[in-house]
Amino acid sequence: MFDVPLDVPLMVAGRPRGSADRVDLGTVTGAPLAGVAQAPPLLARRLLDRLAGLPAPLPGAEALARAGDLFAGSVLAGESPEQYRERFALATGIPVGVAARAADELRTLCAALPELVAADLAVRTEVTAGVRATTRRLPRGGTLAVVAPSNHPATHGSWLRALGYGLRVAVRPGARDPFTPVRLAHALAEAYDAPPPLLVLPGPHATAECLTEEADLAVVYGGEAATAGYAHRRNVAVRGPGRSKALLAGPLTEDRLDVLARAVAGDAGIRCTNISAVLTDQPVDEVAAALGGRLAKLPVHPPTDPGAVLPVRPVAEAIALACAVERLAQQARRYPEHPPFAELGDGSATLTGTVLAVDDARHPAVGVEQPFPFAVVAPWRPADGVAPLRHSLALLLLGDVEDLAEPAAATPSVHKVLLGAVPPWWSTPSLPHEGHLADFLLEARTLVTAEPGRPATVERGTPATVERGTSATVERGTPATAGPGTPTGSRP
Repeated sequence: MFDVPLDVPLMVAGRPRGSADRVDLGTVTGAPLAGVAQAPPLLARRLLDRLAGLPAPLPGAEALARAGDLFAGSVLAGESPEQYRERFALATGIPVGVAARAADELRTLCAALPELVAADLAVRTEVTAGVRATTRRLPRGGTLAVVAPSNHPATHGSWLRALGYGLRVAVRPGARDPFTPVRLAHALAEAYDAPPPLLVLPGPHATAECLTEEADLAVVYGGEAATAGYAHRRNVAVRGPGRSKALLAGPLTEDRLDVLARAVAGDAGIRCTNISAVLTDQPVDEVAAALGGRLAKLPVHPPTDPGAVLPVRPVAEAIALACAVERLAQQARRYPEHPPFAELGDGSATLTGTVLAVDDARHPAVGVEQPFPFAVVAPWRPADGVAPLRHSLALLLLGDVEDLAEPAAATPSVHKVLLGAVPPWWSTPSLPHEGHLADFLLEARTLVTAEPGRPATVERGTPATVERGTSATVERGTPATAGPGTPTGSRP
C-alpha cells in the first residue's frame, strides 16, 4: 500500500498539467489512493483546440518500439512498472497479473506498429496510357477522441495505432484507471523527438460528451447505456459489449471443460472476448453444474496478490452485482447456488464465478455480461445452425462442428471464430478486433495526373499497369524512400 496518495495530472502534449478540479480515487477497500486532476468540458474544449493546432509528427519504428519498452519496463515520472501495476490493481480490483500481461501486449503492439502502419498507409499507383493515378489512405480527420474503459489496459492500444497514422488524440480515461494512459503519455514523451500530439483528460461524463462532439472522430467504449447515443453517428466507432459465446457439440470431456472454464474466467473474466454464453446439445444443467463447479475452485485473493485470478470490488458493489445476478436467475438454475462474491474482511469482496442454466437460448440472461466470470448455458440443436450464435465478438466452437466454422465466419454480427482449444482473446497486432480500426480512421483518396510529355489517350477498357509502394513518387525499379508510416500530401 502507498503511504501518500498519488497526484494524477492531466497530460498535455507529453507534459503534466494540474487542474483546479480534482476527485479522490480510492482503492477497492476504500483507502485513499490518488487525487486525479479533472478536465471539465470548457477546459477540454480549449485543450482540444490547442491540440488541433499542433504538428502531428509520425514516429519512426524506433520511437514506437521504444515507447512500448518504456511503458512495460522502465521508471516513468518516478513510477516503476511494479508500482503502476499495483495502483491499477488497487483502483480497479483487477488482478495485478492482468496488468502485467497487458503491458507485454502493449509492448508487442508498439513493436509491430511501424510495419502495420506502413502497410495501412501504402500507396497504390496505376499507370494507363499517359495517366498516372495514385491512391493512398489518409486520416478522415485531424483529431480523435477516445472514451476509454477501466476494464483492461490493452484497450489503449487502439489510440496508439491512431498516433501512428498521424492523428492528434485526446483520451478521456475510465474513472478507475487514469494510470494506464498517463503512463503511456510519459512513455511517448520520452520516446518522441517532439511533444506527442496527445491529451489525457480525466473528467466527468460531460467531458466525454464534449470530446466526442468536438473531435473529428471518436472511439467510445462502454455498456449499452453509455454507447446507445452514438450507435448511428458516422464519426463515432462504438466498442460495446462483446457477448462472446461458445458452442459445445458433443460430450463435455475434461479437456473441453478446461477450455470452457478458461474462456469464461481467463484474465479475471473481464475481457470483452471472455465467453458469457455457452450453447450446447448436451443437458444444460450437467454442463452448467460442471462449469460452475470448476469456477468455484478458483482461489480468492486480494487483487495485488500474485496468485489472484478473480476481480475484487467494494462490498456494496459486490452486493449490487449479486442482486443483478439474482434477477437474471429467475426462471433459471444457478451453479453454484451461493451469491457470487466472498468478502475479504477489509471492505472489499472477490467476485466469484457464476453459471446459469436456462431452457431457451432466447432467455433474457443469454448475452448479458458481468464484470466477473459469468456464463449462461442454453440449449442448441444442429437444426438451429448459427442463428443463436449471432452477435458475438468471439465465437468458440468445440466438438464436431467444423462445418459451422465457415458459415459462422460469414455471419455479419460474428467478428471472430475460433475452432478448437484456442482462448477467445487470442490475437496478434495484425488481426482485426471488431474490424480493423484503420477502416474507420482512414479513407482512400486519389490523385490523377498526366505524365509529363505524354498525352492522355485513355480509352475505355484500357488496362492499367499497377505499381505499389510506400510513397507517391515510387517508380518501377526505384526503391521507396519514405519512412514507415509516412504519408505524402497534406494531412486533413
